[in-house]
Amino acid sequence: MIEKLFGLFNQTQAQGCLPGVRACTDPNAQSGEYYGPKGFYEVKGLPILVKAKPKAHNVELQNILWDQSVKLTGLDISI
Repeated sequence: MIEKLFGLFNQTQAQGCLPGVRACTDPNAQSGEYYGPKGFYEVKGLPILVKAKPKAHNVELQNILWDQSVKLTGLDISI
């Protein structure tokens, strides 16, 4: 029963990766656009173009994310 309840608000792993796949493969996608689920509160659904949350534009958080990604992967592709 709990699985069914959570299923109303969650996606499978395959569904969860679809916004990233669309952003990478859609020939009409533009730099800086964000894709997310179409459904209620952008929690579940097929990927559509969505408005970025304010934190997505926070340069300090972007730098922290980048630094952690480099640390975890050992890859730094800075330009």
